[in-house]
Amino acid sequence: MKLFLNQLTNLIYLAGIAQITLALFSIVIPFVLKWKEEMSKVNALIRNVFYTYSVYIFATNIWFGIISILFPTQLKDGSGLSSGITVFIALYWWGRVFVQFVFGKADGKPQGFIFVIGEIALWILFLALSLIYSVAAFYNLKWIG
Repeated sequence: MKLFLNQLTNLIYLAGIAQITLALFSIVIPFVLKWKEEMSKVNALIRNVFYTYSVYIFATNIWFGIISILFPTQLKDGSGLSSGITVFIALYWWGRVFVQFVFGKADGKPQGFIFVIGEIALWILFLALSLIYSVAAFYNLKWIG
């Protein structure tokens, strides 16, 4: 644990890069999953809500990445603000792990080796982000360290 805490600033920085990378790769998801075709089957309100949520998730991931890259030291300085931000980011990613666990077995997923590898990579990424920000939150809250 001590080694993990000693590298926490670097891990937060790397988590920032990972979140921006995830967001940028998510741009291809609409093409892979044929959103245009699939969304034409639902009414305009559902389509609007779906696209709105997608944009908010994209923006949130980008913003978490930016603040983690620009302010990794401040995100572990033990202040109230760093505690609040790291708790929020940790909960956000644990929520994503939960959604992946509960709904990840949905019908209609693309088949093939590359998609299986991609899903495993996403699981690992979501768990890693959850753990990094949880440790940062616990550190900021003085629960560890």
